[in-house]
This record gives sequence, C-alpha cells and structure tokens, in this order.
Amino acid sequence: MFIAVHVHVLVVAWLAEAPLGPAALVWAYTVAAASIVNLSGGRDTGRFVAATALAGAVVLIPFVVDTPALAAIHALFAMKVAYGFAVDHTRDGRRAGDASSGPPQDSTRATLDTPTVDDPAGTHPDGTRAEQATTRSGLAPLERGDLRTASRLIAESFRDDPLFVRVAADDPSTREALARYLLAMVRLVGGSAHGWFAGGQLVGVMLLERRGRPHGPGTLAAALRFVPLAVRIGLARTRWLNRYFVVTSTGGPAGPHRYLTLLAVARHAQGAGIGRAMIDAAWQDTLTR
Repeated sequence: MFIAVHVHVLVVAWLAEAPLGPAALVWAYTVAAASIVNLSGGRDTGRFVAATALAGAVVLIPFVVDTPALAAIHALFAMKVAYGFAVDHTRDGRRAGDASSGPPQDSTRATLDTPTVDDPAGTHPDGTRAEQATTRSGLAPLERGDLRTASRLIAESFRDDPLFVRVAADDPSTREALARYLLAMVRLVGGSAHGWFAGGQLVGVMLLERRGRPHGPGTLAAALRFVPLAVRIGLARTRWLNRYFVVTSTGGPAGPHRYLTLLAVARHAQGAGIGRAMIDAAWQDTLTR
C-alpha cells in the first residue's frame, strides 16, 4: 500500500497536460517492480532485482514518453520508488535503527572537477567570447572545449528570439542554460553539433537532429539533462517548453529525416553569409548520405 500511493507521476502528467496513458504505464510498471523487490527477500537479491527493473524502465520510458521533461520525471519516479524505497539499503540488511546493526561504515566523497575552457582571445563587442586559437576553418564538428563558447554564442545571438525570450526573459544566465541544454540534447539523441570557424574563432553554430527513428537511452539521458533547466525556469515555463517540444517533434515527416534545431551566428559576424554557408554544407552532406 505504501508503494501504491505514490501517484505523483500521474499528477505531474495531468498538470503538464500530457497523455495519462504513458504515465499510468510507468506507474504500474514501477509499482509492480517495487512489489517484486519487496517479496524477493535479502538485501543483495533485492538490489539486483531493483537494478534489473530500473534498467527495464530506462529502456521503456523513451519509447512511451515523447518529451524530455516528462521522461526525466518518469525516470526519477521509477528510481525513487523501485530502488530508493523498495530496497533495503542498510549496512547488513537490518533496519537502520536496530542497535545490533553496528556503526555505519565510513564513506568518502569524490569531487569531479568541471573542465574549463581557457579564453585568452578576449571578448567581442557583442558579449560573446572568442574561441582559443585553432587551425580549423569553415564548418567543423564542435569539440568538448568549444561547448562553453558555443552556448554563449547561441545565447547572445538568440537574445531576441521569441522562444528564448519566453523561457529566459531578460536573464542572460538562463539563456545560456537553455543553450547548453539544446547543445547537450541534440548530441545525446544522435544529432550533430557543428561550428563555423573563421580567423581561428568560432563564429557560428548549427544543430541538426536525426528524427523519425527511436533514440533509445539517449532520450532518457537528454531528459535527465533537462532537470536543472526545469528547476531554473519553474513549472509554468517548463510546461510551455514541453508543449513546444511536442509540437516541433510531431510536425515533421513520418520517415527518417534531419531537423534543423538551431542556427546561430555571432552578432559581430552576421551578414557575411555564414548562416547560408552552414545550411548549404548541411544540405550537401544530406544529399550524399
């Protein structure tokens, strides 16, 4: 009964005006999995069963939930109920309050350093930072070290775009957060992120998605990356952005195709034909495949 009363995934789907069928399927799967874990007996066995059920949820959710925000919530729900609540996480399988269980084991915490990008080239008048000196010229895939500059370039180029205005208002940091998510999302679902380099600097960004085929676990990974942005922008704007993703994901052709998610050119480089050059390159690449 304690497990079954966790119906907040259904409430969230209702509040987000999303179909209740997928939410009900995930809820039923999670409750059934948690019940099996409770009946499995033994801490180690329970963990194994819960991990197996959670892996099944990871496979299931991307195929039944269409949008990143709801997929993230569904995945966190499955993790919380099937693994967090149903599994006995105490040291030796007894309740934490049992005096015979002994003192807890010592634990250590590992700190992951966030990689940074050096920026010796300074800042352009429009606020975007120049990329490190590079030998790349023209269109080239974005590398990990390009992502910070790319997100700033997108945020500045799209500061008057209706989508960015609606989601981020006048907050530059939220614009960058949205740009970072779009960069991550496209790459996680099997798309491509390219940049246009001129004079050793990144001056354009193009994001292309591959649509019309299942993305599998990449959709769940993108959903989890959406969580920090959802926390930042709040429920109302998350619901609006979720509807935007639904409309744009269902309005294309039924078969496999490419979708131009975003095309950005640094403000100081606009008007030089860079956007047209990126589109032409993408078109030629599509024709050769």
